[in-house]
Amino acid sequence: MEIRFLRFVATQYNANSGQPSGLFSLAYPLLESGRLSPENTAALRREMLWFEENLPVPRPHYITWSHIFWYKAEAHECVQRMWRLATLLKAHGYLVEVQKCQWPGHIIYEDAYQVISTSPKRWSS
Repeated sequence: MEIRFLRFVATQYNANSGQPSGLFSLAYPLLESGRLSPENTAALRREMLWFEENLPVPRPHYITWSHIFWYKAEAHECVQRMWRLATLLKAHGYLVEVQKCQWPGHIIYEDAYQVISTSPKRWSS
């Protein structure tokens, strides 16, 4: 099976979507929590800043609890950065998985790095 899409998630579920929480939804509150060392704060800020500066942000109507974001497997820099983000979150007690699939369901948005789907698809971890 060719893996075409990846989604980095925590093992806890989002109450609104019923889907596993994405890493961004965990990283920002962790940054604001005051629980991180200065070194970990700097490392997490550096990763989040990279995404803020490089990852296109879809229009607001695409960003809802029922829409699922997936990285394209060929978006190597994004995927590498997500692994770094996952490592930082794991070090602070979050359990992180990578979901993989060939097709994530009905795609409503696409750019060079990611897609948004409206219907979750079965995937492998």
